[in-house]
Amino acid sequence: MATNYVSTRTGTAGKGAGAKHAAYISGLDRYAEKDEVKTVLDKNIPASVAKDGLEFFQKADELERANGRSYRSLIIAIPREATDKAAWAQTFVDDLLKDRHAYRLAIHDKGDGNPHAHLMFCERGLKVGNTPKDFFSRQNPKDRFISHKDWLKNTKVLYLTHVQKVAPDYVPPMSGEPKIGQKLKNASPAWEAKRAARERIVHNVIRKGEKAVQKLDKKLLKEKTRFAYDHFKPQFEAAKPRQKVNIRKAMRIHISKPNKDGSPKTLQQILDDVGRAIAGWIKAQAEQMERMAQEAQQRALEAERQQLAAHGSIPSPFEFRPSSSWGRAAQAPNRAAPTSTAPVSRRKP
Repeated sequence: MATNYVSTRTGTAGKGAGAKHAAYISGLDRYAEKDEVKTVLDKNIPASVAKDGLEFFQKADELERANGRSYRSLIIAIPREATDKAAWAQTFVDDLLKDRHAYRLAIHDKGDGNPHAHLMFCERGLKVGNTPKDFFSRQNPKDRFISHKDWLKNTKVLYLTHVQKVAPDYVPPMSGEPKIGQKLKNASPAWEAKRAARERIVHNVIRKGEKAVQKLDKKLLKEKTRFAYDHFKPQFEAAKPRQKVNIRKAMRIHISKPNKDGSPKTLQQILDDVGRAIAGWIKAQAEQMERMAQEAQQRALEAERQQLAAHGSIPSPFEFRPSSSWGRAAQAPNRAAPTSTAPVSRRKP
């Protein structure tokens, strides 16, 4: 399915819009160079009014009121799954109009994967008069329900039904979301109040969506962390409390970080990255501990040198160390010798 698109427009009779639009969708006159026109179909054209769709809508421009609608158009996206696009479009139109209105249907396809159909039809019924003027008069009234807003809603529902016949798995995008609307220069206070209310609603929806996404991301990150923890549980249990904090931090960093191209990591990539991170972290911790031990040993040696410098040098182990008062006296020659009161012997040799 290329896109889900159905829109409606109208043309004013006084401006000759019917004939111009019929020529445009048919690739006629100044639109003859349009090569995307593949098929043109006319149906329910009264013979008493015109011979084909182009002449019919020319008569509508002439005989409708100057400010009246000479036609209503639909632009319909054709699903790519439809093998015969003209047959699919005609089936949908016949189901929509029920052979109650004259119409011209044109199929356009530029080959860019966006085929679509242009439908233009008369809102009046098929009550045939004696002249074309009778057909476009009040004797043949317009279908008032087509001008009601519910008609387009019902048309879109019918369109989706026909799309799903050829594309059963197709799901239309979300619709009905609040629109903020543009700011108008001379807007009334009521319009601005409604616009501000819609803006608040939209911002609340966006904020709630962002919170929901953040909550899911946190939950996913938690599950990935638990998976990585279970894989590296032996290393984690052998670590110290402070090391456990660092290992868990490394896990979170490498789990939450995406690939270079922005894609999320697979579980195997997470395990490889966390394993390398833990191995590098353990190696860095060992190097840091060895460096701290060397620094502590150097500080101890430096403190010992400073202490020795403050109290003098250390004597050599071979230096004589007196251990008695005699030795201490010998070390001090300037001291007076001790006097003795014993008598001196005068024996002859």
